[in-house]
Amino acid sequence: MESSHVLILMRMIEEGIIPYDWPRNTLEPGFNSLTEEEHHTVRRKFRKLWRKALKYHSRSNVVFHNLSQACGVGLDKNELRSIHHLQRAKLVYDMLKVQAGY
Repeated sequence: MESSHVLILMRMIEEGIIPYDWPRNTLEPGFNSLTEEEHHTVRRKFRKLWRKALKYHSRSNVVFHNLSQACGVGLDKNELRSIHHLQRAKLVYDMLKVQAGY
């Protein structure tokens, strides 16, 4: 495992979210080990981080608009698809990677 990847996983733990690998890793084992209250807290922290990551990656209004559409901003919970969740996870991962210095 690369040191940059380890630093990103450590940063996720520091931020209070369940660490995940990229490009795709299931979070079910991590979520299953949490109580309902902890699950709610972790999800809330992730939502806060991906909104921060969306702003972090948006250098112009056009980029912000495109990323917002890719993340499913403004869609009803029933309209969100797995691609929207993946895009959100990717934004957070990339932001933490940059913050870790990689």
